[in-house]
Amino acid sequence: MLGIILSMMLVGQMMGAPEEPPFDFYFGTLRNRKIASEIGLTADQQKKINDIHYSYAKKLVDLRAEVQRKNIDLNRIIESESYKKEELESLLNEIGSLEAQIRLNRIMELSEIRKVLTNEQREKLRELMRKQMERRRDKRQEPKSLK
Repeated sequence: MLGIILSMMLVGQMMGAPEEPPFDFYFGTLRNRKIASEIGLTADQQKKINDIHYSYAKKLVDLRAEVQRKNIDLNRIIESESYKKEELESLLNEIGSLEAQIRLNRIMELSEIRKVLTNEQREKLRELMRKQMERRRDKRQEPKSLK
């Protein structure tokens, strides 16, 4: 039973379920030319932000690939039904450590991107993102007959 539950939990991760959308949303928002213009991003700032993003994106590819390999190993162990608790715990700890590295990299990326922005730009961006999130929330809450 534990094997079935763990396998089901891992399917979403292995299928490439999105993680931490706020970071992608933040970077994607900055790449929007209209928003970049609204907050006053210079060409130099845009280049720096892109360089930061691509640097971290390469690291994330490797980390995510390693998580997927470990998840495949985990599924194989679980399906064997003759696994030892210790090997299962060890593999789960490795996966957890990799996922923590992914989160840390995403936070560090965001931190570096924020340093490129002025205080005024960060405030404008926060306000624009807040408005975008409100619009999205409102759209989800509209009755289906109005859509």
